[in-house]
Amino acid sequence: YSWREHFSCKMEIKSVKRPFEGKEEKCLKSAKFSTDKGQSKGTVKKNVEKTKAAHSSKLNSQVIITESSSSHFVKYPPWMAQVAKQAGISVELCSTIINLFEDEHTIPFLVRYRSNKIQGKSADELRIIKDVYKTMKQVHSRASFIKKTLASKNVLSEDLVFHIDNAQSLAELEELYEPFKSTKKSKIQQAEELGIVQVVKNVLERRSTLIKLDDIVNPVHEITKDSKTVKQLLSIVSADIMLKDVEFISKVTVMSLMHDVYIESKKHTTSTRKEKPPRTNSASDKFKNYYNFQKSYTAIKPHQVLAINRGEEQHELKVSVELPARLHKQMESFLWNKWVNKLNKNNFLFDILNNAIQTIVIVKTKKKIIRRIRAELTCKAEKASLNVFSSNLKWLLLTQPVTNQTVLAIDPGFVEGCKIAVVSPEQKVLDTALCYLSNSYFTSHLTALIRKYQ
Repeated sequence: YSWREHFSCKMEIKSVKRPFEGKEEKCLKSAKFSTDKGQSKGTVKKNVEKTKAAHSSKLNSQVIITESSSSHFVKYPPWMAQVAKQAGISVELCSTIINLFEDEHTIPFLVRYRSNKIQGKSADELRIIKDVYKTMKQVHSRASFIKKTLASKNVLSEDLVFHIDNAQSLAELEELYEPFKSTKKSKIQQAEELGIVQVVKNVLERRSTLIKLDDIVNPVHEITKDSKTVKQLLSIVSADIMLKDVEFISKVTVMSLMHDVYIESKKHTTSTRKEKPPRTNSASDKFKNYYNFQKSYTAIKPHQVLAINRGEEQHELKVSVELPARLHKQMESFLWNKWVNKLNKNNFLFDILNNAIQTIVIVKTKKKIIRRIRAELTCKAEKASLNVFSSNLKWLLLTQPVTNQTVLAIDPGFVEGCKIAVVSPEQKVLDTALCYLSNSYFTSHLTALIRKYQ
């Protein structure tokens, strides 16, 4: 816990990391006392004990506590602080605006009649806050479901609860939840029924030693019938334990952000589907700019992401995400130092763990990173396209009507050409044309249409 002193000797919890673990002296040392207000150490100690009891009684009921203008504390749920942080406003203002939204007040109404309560925020700012609030509400609902599911499987730990409660996107939640998903009875579940999972956990956590492979071999069961099968099973079980490690999951997220990741696309030469009839030149050249394309993850544009996705769906492009070799080495070093380094080399688990790291853990982690990167890029690109469309539509709708005039409308296009239509004052189509900007007669043809219907 992080504490800060106020003049009235009230304390504000700035962030909740772990529940109280009986470290009363540490909490008292971090809290400063204001002697000029007549507060004694005994009074502050009682306040600390009350806060300790309130938070240790229920781990999931974490709250953000701030001091209001009155003498009482105001409690906010953790997701409220995340909404305020992403929107760039205070928690108090965020709570006020969200309560107004919950009372079914519209954004125009708030801007016009509740400007004092929302501190003069514009309609665009309120829309951003509302979008962030809806997203965090979905994240909070999903987090509650994940915690209930993991609790029913008896795999919910305090560290996992902390990371789930502090997730700021659905992608982060799915990364935490993915290793625990199970649709059918797998080898991991069979090994857990036989007690092998707990044995491997004890060895990895240095609580016991397992020297002989024959201790696990049991011909009665299919998955432990011989030494070769047992080695494969131990490799799968140890990889599963490493993939579910919360510290490794959080480290991978940080590691992937520290390196340059490149998005590459090439022309799809082979197709799993039946051959389609040849297309026209204009259609086949639609993705020619992406036949040998490479761009950094941080520099790629939204329209490029959408174009690559369309080309991949139409089997015109083959898209790949190139992860740097340094990321592989960092993941390998982290896993080695945590799980293998202190293990005796003569132990048969030494080679099994090393093989699990190289062939299972790192491979699956890389696939998960690639899926997350593609999903983030697609989400950002779709939002950007909606913003561009809404901005263009806004100015079109605000355009002053043209009455009693013949209108020549142009739908611009480079590859497919420009569609031209001439509409009469009675809204009848007088003429249509298709012209390409690359042709030299584009200007003369457009001029002829204007003179014809002027």
